[in-house]
Amino acid sequence: MKNRIRHRALAVFGLALAGLLALPIASAQEPGPKQTVERHLAALQGYLFEDAFDYVSKGFADGKTKREWADSIRKLYSDASVRVIKFTLYPAKVEGDTAIVPNILNASDMFNKEGSIEYELYHLVKEDGAWKVDKQEILFEDSQVKEWFPDVKN
Repeated sequence: MKNRIRHRALAVFGLALAGLLALPIASAQEPGPKQTVERHLAALQGYLFEDAFDYVSKGFADGKTKREWADSIRKLYSDASVRVIKFTLYPAKVEGDTAIVPNILNASDMFNKEGSIEYELYHLVKEDGAWKVDKQEILFEDSQVKEWFPDVKN
């Protein structure tokens, strides 16, 4: 009787331990396109430029090291007094190893101290198994804004 209780207790403990060990594997899963852009923009919003670099493609980094890229973006943000106020991401449109994530950005700079709204498309590519921001496109044409942001009133 004691052995059966001990075996059951060990079995339950083993299953619980196996479940706990599986958690890091599940949480280590690479973020999807929308989560990648969210993390990138959140890092920029927090002036964490080295962290923002982790979500850009080699092409977007233009051959710069993490430190070089972060320093150049830091200088740009500082010189132009850039501040990301808010961003609103829309669902990603994924086609194979590429994706587009629409975003409405509210940011201020030295010319727009109160902030301005920009309609953006973040183009992503899969690089080494992870989604990376490859290009940022700002939409200026009303027809493009209506196509990507149909619920927005201009």
